[in-house]
Amino acid sequence: MKVKSDIIQKNERLFSLLRPLSVLGFLAAFSVLYAQNEAAYEILRFPLWFPVDNVPSLQKPLEKGDSIYTQAIEEIKALTPFMLEGLIYGWKFSYTPSDKLRGVSEFFSVEALIPIASDERLSFTDVHYRSEGARLECWAEYRLSPDMIHRRERYKTSAYRSIHGKGEAPLIDGGEGIKEACRQALKDAVRSYARTFVKNKPKEINGTVLLTDLPRYYIKSGKYRADLDFFLFVSKIEEYTQF
Repeated sequence: MKVKSDIIQKNERLFSLLRPLSVLGFLAAFSVLYAQNEAAYEILRFPLWFPVDNVPSLQKPLEKGDSIYTQAIEEIKALTPFMLEGLIYGWKFSYTPSDKLRGVSEFFSVEALIPIASDERLSFTDVHYRSEGARLECWAEYRLSPDMIHRRERYKTSAYRSIHGKGEAPLIDGGEGIKEACRQALKDAVRSYARTFVKNKPKEINGTVLLTDLPRYYIKSGKYRADLDFFLFVSKIEEYTQF
C-alpha cells in the first residue's frame, strides 16, 4: 500500500471540505469549462490566491458548517470581478501630481470602465491549499465574447504604451488590501510614465489602462504588494496656464 504524502492528504481534505460549503455556489463549476461552447469563446485565465490564516482582522469564530477556508473563499469571490474589470474593459484614472510650489497635493482616482459581476461565464479550476505561505490558490477562467476579445486586442496596438508599476497596502486590510495595492501599482506606473513623457509637471492626466493577463501580488514585510503591467492610453493632459 502506498503512503500518501501530507500535501496530497491535505488537498484531499480540502476538497472534502469545499463540497458542502454554501459559500461555494460561485465555485461549483471548478471543473466545468463549458466544453460545448468552448470553440466559440476565448478563455481568459489568471491565478488568484488568499491567505488561509495569520490575518488578524479576518479571524473569527467558525460557525457550524464553516471551515478554515471559508474566509479565503469569500475574499477570492470578491476579488475576482475587480481583476476581471481591469483585464477585460480596463480602468479609467485621473492623476494630479503633487506640486509643493503651487501648494497642490497629489491626487489619484481609479474606477472600472464597465463593472463586471460574477456570472455564468466565470468558472474556477485547480483549487488547492499551498502549505508554503498557508494560502488557498486557484485559477479563474472567464469566457470572453467576441466584443471583449476585440477590446483587449485593440489595447495591444501601437497606440497603447506598455507601463509598469508596483504598489503596496496593509496586510490587515485583507482582500481590500490586495485591491488597494493594485491601485497603488497603477498610480506608480502612471507617475513614472508622466515623468518621462511630460517635460513640465502637468496639472492633471486622464486616461485608461488595461491590466495584462497575469496580475501578480504577494506578501512582503507585512504588506500586500502588487507588481503589475498595463497598456496605457492617455486621453487628456492638462497643463498649468501660469505659475
